[in-house]
Amino acid sequence: RDIRLRQRLRYRLYPLTLLMGVVISLGLPVVFYAAEYTLRARVAGGDAHEFASELGEALSAGSEEGRPSIEGGGAAFRRVVGVFLAGHRAVSIRVRDGAGRSFPGFEHTAQGGEAWWSLRPVVGSAPLVVRGKTLGTVEVAFSQGAVVAVSAVLLLVSTAAGAGLAVFVYTSALRAATSMDEQVRSLIGTLEDSRGESERLRGAAEESERSYRELVQGVDAIVWAVDVATRRFVFVSRRAEALLGDPVGRWLEEPGFWSSCLHPDDRERVLAVREGVAEDGEDQETEYRATAADGRVLWLRDQVHLVRDDLGRPWQLRGLITDITSHRRAEEALERSREEYRSVVDSIQQVIYRTDARGRWTFLSAAWVEVTGFAVEESLGRTFLDFVHPEDRLRHAELFQPLMGGAAGHLGREVRYRTRAGGTRWMEVY
Repeated sequence: RDIRLRQRLRYRLYPLTLLMGVVISLGLPVVFYAAEYTLRARVAGGDAHEFASELGEALSAGSEEGRPSIEGGGAAFRRVVGVFLAGHRAVSIRVRDGAGRSFPGFEHTAQGGEAWWSLRPVVGSAPLVVRGKTLGTVEVAFSQGAVVAVSAVLLLVSTAAGAGLAVFVYTSALRAATSMDEQVRSLIGTLEDSRGESERLRGAAEESERSYRELVQGVDAIVWAVDVATRRFVFVSRRAEALLGDPVGRWLEEPGFWSSCLHPDDRERVLAVREGVAEDGEDQETEYRATAADGRVLWLRDQVHLVRDDLGRPWQLRGLITDITSHRRAEEALERSREEYRSVVDSIQQVIYRTDARGRWTFLSAAWVEVTGFAVEESLGRTFLDFVHPEDRLRHAELFQPLMGGAAGHLGREVRYRTRAGGTRWMEVY
């Protein structure tokens, strides 16, 4: 009988591993690009204010007494542009009027400014003030070439890591499914053979016993039985020797052999589980480490069941020990991957956060402590409004209500947040 476990698992596992690879591949570059774009936008705003201030001073010095005007200031604009570009890598600088039109002679575009990575540059703006009067708005645009280059490198690295991990998980699961498929087919076949043999030799107790023994020995797990009165093994299947390397005779003849194989850190807990089953009769399942004859440390899952005699008294403890070493190693590898991802997130200077539908923090990066002084542990579970300045809470709640309700995909706002020291900090929240 073919249950086709591998084929069924492959159809379900492929999209999951593909999604995992895509998330790992795109997650780091997207986070980096968003954080870097936000930082550069702030810097661009400061540079725009610097240029507007210098241009305003130049126009004030060159204009005659009377009403301030931008006319005839093209030479001053070009002179300030030349000085500004000596220390900044701007791709374009222009001055716009109140209607958004560029003033003639007040526009500069650097060579290469039309490259594809500059089609959406980072733009900073500031008012142009001459002798106290605002004549227009200065816009300074900066290329994203460096950000795009680093993001591309991160994309290549994370794509390789994501693909490698996805392939590893996919192939490991398929190998395990293939092994399980073969074992189940073997077990089903053995069961069917045993049933046919039992029907043909119904009255032969000895043959029935032999068939039962063969069935137990064919299971890919250690089948065992312990006498409750003496706490000694009365049966151990041959799988014990294949798995741990020691002869079955040691299990049956040496009273303390099995407990000596247990890892020292797990021994007391595992022995307590078996004693608990013998006392209260409730089935238990436990996972622990054991040392094989060749020194290998294996992870085992032990299912323990109490069997009573005809009078209802505890008679035997019976169980099934399976090897879960590969499964635990896969879990440990996944946990290491999560820790590496967490270290990358914590290394970013901006605060990365996540809330639930009620606005309560469910994740905060380490930058939260540096920015506000509040510990991450004490902040999780509280709403973000608890940390907003009281004067901004109502406006902030109204702004983010569509986002929390799912009516908007993203929003951004500058908001004052409280600090542990009792002060406030302006933050740009997305």
